[in-house]
Amino acid sequence: MNTPRQPSLSARLGEAAMRAAIMLLRLTAHLPTPWLARLGSALGSVLYLLAAPRRRIARINLQLCFPQLSDAERRRLAHAHFQAFTRSFLDRFILWYGPRERIVSLCRLEDTEHFEQVVRAGRPVIVLAPHFVGIDAGGIRLLLDHPELASMYARQKSAALNDAMTRGRIRFQGTMLLRNEGLRPAVRWLRDGGAFYFLPD
Repeated sequence: MNTPRQPSLSARLGEAAMRAAIMLLRLTAHLPTPWLARLGSALGSVLYLLAAPRRRIARINLQLCFPQLSDAERRRLAHAHFQAFTRSFLDRFILWYGPRERIVSLCRLEDTEHFEQVVRAGRPVIVLAPHFVGIDAGGIRLLLDHPELASMYARQKSAALNDAMTRGRIRFQGTMLLRNEGLRPAVRWLRDGGAFYFLPD
C-alpha cells in the first residue's frame, strides 16, 4: 500500500508564508480606499521593476497590438497595467473580507435590466466577463443581488490561496465550478435555469 507523499520542507514553508501573507493582506481590507489605491500603485511600480520576464511579455504584447505607439508610450501602458493589476489584487481583499456595504458603494452595476428580466423569468443566462483586472469585483457585486450565480475557477497551486479565493468568492452564496472538470457542470447549471458568470478564456 502506497503511503501519501509528504510535502517537502520548502513546500510547507511556502504554504506557511502564503498563509501569513493572506492574514496580513486581510488587514488592507480596512484601509481607506485612496490609501489602498496609492499602496497598490506603489507596489505595482516595484513589481514592474522587479518582474523582468513579465515586463518583457507585456511589452512584446503591446508592441504586437499597438505598433503605431512609440516605445515610450508602450512602456507607460505596461507600467500602468502593473499598477492596475496590483491595485486590483489588493481590492480582492475588500471583496473577500470587507463589509457588504463597502462593496456595494465601490462597485456600481449599470444597464442590468435585460439580465434581471431573464433571471426573474427563470431562464438560463450567461454573463460573458472579460478576464480583466476587475473580474472579481464584477462577479462578487453581481452575486450580492443574485446568489443563484455560478462561475468557474482554476485550482491554485497554493492550497492557502485556493482556500482564500474560493471562500471569498462564495461568502455571499453562489457556486464555484472547477475548470478542469470541463463545461458539463456549467451546462447542467444552465439547464436548471441558473445564471453563469463565464470567462471566455
